[in-house]
Amino acid sequence: MEKSKLAGVQIMDKARLIKLIQQGNTTIEALLRTLDSYKMEEPGVYDDLSFKDVLAHITAWERMETGWLRASLKGEEVIRYTPEYRLGGDNEEQTMHDLNAAIFAQNRERSLGDVLTDFRQAHTDLLETVRGMSEEDLNDPRRFDWYNGKPIWQSIAGNSYEHIREHRELVDKWLNSSPV
Repeated sequence: MEKSKLAGVQIMDKARLIKLIQQGNTTIEALLRTLDSYKMEEPGVYDDLSFKDVLAHITAWERMETGWLRASLKGEEVIRYTPEYRLGGDNEEQTMHDLNAAIFAQNRERSLGDVLTDFRQAHTDLLETVRGMSEEDLNDPRRFDWYNGKPIWQSIAGNSYEHIREHRELVDKWLNSSPV
């Protein structure tokens, strides 16, 4: 990644961030063109989770990120992760696990078409939000107090293209181990 450092803070160029977000989405879209609907709904990517479930998970995190950013930009309070699953407390890992389980349960019965539509809209919404942000918004570690003194582009990356890369590697492993 092309990053420079300014006073000990990693800086991300806005155009580069947008490009990386788009590339992450492109990898998923390319994968979608290779899979039929049966394969997308077949369990086994993680235990009983399907590729559709993974897409719904990625979508939920992109939607949360967009919501946090938009609330902050309007000067509203940001609740991470959600009102029901708040960041903090004694066991953040368990909170994230519980939130991810809730995301799975909420999306389990949704149609593949709805999940795909939502995935694409979440991507568009995140890109629109990032495009509306300044370089300073993205890189000032004090701009978004809910992100604990780090530049917000790191949160955006973690909930978009880095998140996609993480899950794409696991999906590829699943696909490569599936019988033909």
